[in-house]
Amino acid sequence: MVSGRILTTLILIIAVTRATPNRNLQVRQMRPSNFTFPPGCGPTKRVGNLTYCITGSLDLGREWLVDFNMNFFDVFVNNSVKFGLNLAIEDVGTAKRLSVNTGGRATVVKHDFFPDWRPKDFVGAVTIGTRGGNTTYDNSTKKFVSNFEIYGDVDIFTQGRKFMSMPFSTPFGYASLGQDFDVEFNGSVVATGGDEQANSRLNFSLAMSTLSGSVLNWHLYGGLDVSIYWEKYGRHNFTIPFVDEDIQIP
Repeated sequence: MVSGRILTTLILIIAVTRATPNRNLQVRQMRPSNFTFPPGCGPTKRVGNLTYCITGSLDLGREWLVDFNMNFFDVFVNNSVKFGLNLAIEDVGTAKRLSVNTGGRATVVKHDFFPDWRPKDFVGAVTIGTRGGNTTYDNSTKKFVSNFEIYGDVDIFTQGRKFMSMPFSTPFGYASLGQDFDVEFNGSVVATGGDEQANSRLNFSLAMSTLSGSVLNWHLYGGLDVSIYWEKYGRHNFTIPFVDEDIQIP
């Protein structure tokens, strides 16, 4: 088993654009609600073959209370890993409070790299976990900042034997909440493994952003880019998509 220079990069970003109250939001001010997407899913309840479930709640009164969580399912067992945040903003855009929602550990990807050529001979698995979350207020930027940890493992198997393995961890994942509906969620991890004869590079990305300045409409993107090199077989690149779509919170 090779342990060394696998390069793994995880980048997770939530960006909420500036928003202004409108008639639709005013109608909903007296109607706090919970939501899931797709409908009926949960942190341990998958709908169809989707790899994720979004859960949360909205209360859009004079103070906007938003709880928004992206849960990625484990491909083997019935659990998930959570990336989320809980925030409060006055309806004029003044930041009030922020916390991150973390927890769980899940093998979010198991991928057969050459199913037509060498089925099940070269298989990769990526396991991700999140934990913690401590919020402070930065007077210089007028933002709340909440840090959390992202950790996990990247493993590659050849003919059923573990060929490469690399654990990763960073305490520098963070969410921030500023003025005028300015929200950001970011985390990154870099780990390396392999040698000149065999090495890999993986880039996992997740992006969630509001559409048209509304906390009711979101664009979601998540995927994994993989580059694997074996001296005997050369370099091969793969893209593994998770989600790429717009959703509307009911």
